[in-house]
Amino acid sequence: MKKYLGGVNGAIKENKGIFLCILLFFLIGLVLGSYTVFYMSEVDKKELSSYYTNFIGVLKNNPINYTGIIWDSIKNNLIFIVIIILLGFTIIGTPFILIMDLIKGYIIGFTFSMLVAIMGNKGILMAFIALVPQNIVFIICVFVSSIIALKYSIIRLKTKVSQKADISSKFSKEYINSYIFIIIMLVFGILIETYISPNLIRLVITKMIS
Repeated sequence: MKKYLGGVNGAIKENKGIFLCILLFFLIGLVLGSYTVFYMSEVDKKELSSYYTNFIGVLKNNPINYTGIIWDSIKNNLIFIVIIILLGFTIIGTPFILIMDLIKGYIIGFTFSMLVAIMGNKGILMAFIALVPQNIVFIICVFVSSIIALKYSIIRLKTKVSQKADISSKFSKEYINSYIFIIIMLVFGILIETYISPNLIRLVITKMIS
């Protein structure tokens, strides 16, 4: 694990400009997601409130469907990361990778703000319990995969413009370690989202109602 962390650290140090660009788009997404909730109509807020009330009722009164959660988590997060990585193998991938980072920020910002808007002060606790544990892991995966993908997309573009031999497929050991690190972290995040977060949410719901 130490060598994989070393690979990730090296990738970030070599690409500080790319990292800051990714961070900027992610933060813009967070802000846009939050503002979307702020400017929603009361009708839309009531519909979302009804949806989450039903969701909380189902979670409280029924057994947790771990199989369904783990498959949803794999589909949502693994596919997202794979799309970012695949975009890195294209010469036009750069803007789309940044858009993916913006979308990730938007989803988190929207969901967090929506819980707070619907549940008030209790929503802050619920938002932290429901979103923070696994998303810390997933955000790290998104950032690392985006750095690598942007790096190689830029390399492909440069080699295309200069008409030199394509060197983007020559992965260094450092970047291979980064990809292994992403896989390990993804598995860790999926396990948190499947087995820890639902039980924490159920515990918080029970305490709130009682």
